[in-house]
Amino acid sequence: TTCSYQSAIIASENRDYITAIDTKQVSVGQANIVCKMAEIINAHPDMEIEEAVKIANELIERANMCFTPDNLEFLRAGGRVSNVAFLGASILGLHPCIELLDGKLTATKKYRGKMVKVAAQMVKEYAEKYDLDRKLIWFVYTIGLSDEVKAAVNTATEECGFEEVVWIPCNGVITTHGGPKAFGLAGFSK
Repeated sequence: TTCSYQSAIIASENRDYITAIDTKQVSVGQANIVCKMAEIINAHPDMEIEEAVKIANELIERANMCFTPDNLEFLRAGGRVSNVAFLGASILGLHPCIELLDGKLTATKKYRGKMVKVAAQMVKEYAEKYDLDRKLIWFVYTIGLSDEVKAAVNTATEECGFEEVVWIPCNGVITTHGGPKAFGLAGFSK
């Protein structure tokens, strides 16, 4: 994620009216932070920039995001996964959980089975692991994610006690990397 942040820093050189903040997130993880900051600023329009930066950094520390591809074909094609890892995952039906940890994409766990089971299990385990705030959870998906998977995720969300759910589709960049039928989530730790 540092590439986009570095581009922002370069673009803001000699512009003292710009404050850059690295969310250390991408996609829905970044949307989670930006939308929450917009809500806070809207509620407190007289807030000084220093206070806004402090709040944004606190949100960044509490922000969590992960995703899992349906298969590793696109990651293999992009050179991010070896042929051996691709074949092994395909044979065993593995789906890696890829988390954003301090701005880096890191595979942390491997789920086994069909995406309908994997996505619901990931929601429950991730919400517990990071003690996610149950007020709001964001879901992101790429083209082709089935209604069956979405229904299983919605059921898992209800079981976890989330009050509000936001689903957003991914566009070209994320789909190019993760492939079709990928699923991800984002939320804040309490």
